[in-house]
Amino acid sequence: MITEESISGLRRDSRTNSRLRFGVPNQGRLLNQVRAALAFSEWTQDTRCLNFAAGDVEAVLARSTDLPRLVAAGVLDGCITGRDYVVEAGVEERLEEVLDLDFQATNICVVARSSEPAPLARDRLTVVSQYPAIARRWLDERSQQGLIDNATFVAIDGAAEMYVRSGLADLAIDAVMTGRSLRDNDMVVVETLFASTGRVYSRGERLLGAKKHGLLSALASTLADGTS
Repeated sequence: MITEESISGLRRDSRTNSRLRFGVPNQGRLLNQVRAALAFSEWTQDTRCLNFAAGDVEAVLARSTDLPRLVAAGVLDGCITGRDYVVEAGVEERLEEVLDLDFQATNICVVARSSEPAPLARDRLTVVSQYPAIARRWLDERSQQGLIDNATFVAIDGAAEMYVRSGLADLAIDAVMTGRSLRDNDMVVVETLFASTGRVYSRGERLLGAKKHGLLSALASTLADGTS
């Protein structure tokens, strides 16, 4: 877990680090794409090692959900992660989007059973999501609009749509890529909240300085070539 104390210590280290500290997801397809594109010879399968250096770049492995907050706090100079995690962390306005890699494109959607595509009319709703901040903001907005009067939210891990399919929840806020899983499970999209792709983010040129910002832009271009 990231704490204020650990962030403060890492921030002190980052100020004295001349290398570009670049955050990379510690698992998943984005990690594999970055490893292939950058070809750091030091990278191994040893998951206990979180730092890999090559020239002026130091890759730091961390959870995709943590990366936006680490960049916003100044611990990392930049990162590659999904926009959904940046929005969930509530730091989108504090980060500079360097490049949209148009990779792993998804939509963050509100989904329901196809037999009940208008569940907002219910007297009481149960909503589940692995994006608690996004879900709570959506519920607050709909409540202020008078569309939802009484709702229970449950933060979960994993495939939120399965809770709706099984009748344990009325709505799920989840990532939808092709929509095939929804169709296979007799579910529909009620509302699309925003689009998400894998993107390169930074703290911005003013905070990074011209040298690091230029290096990060070049790194983003290399990643774009590797993911195309």
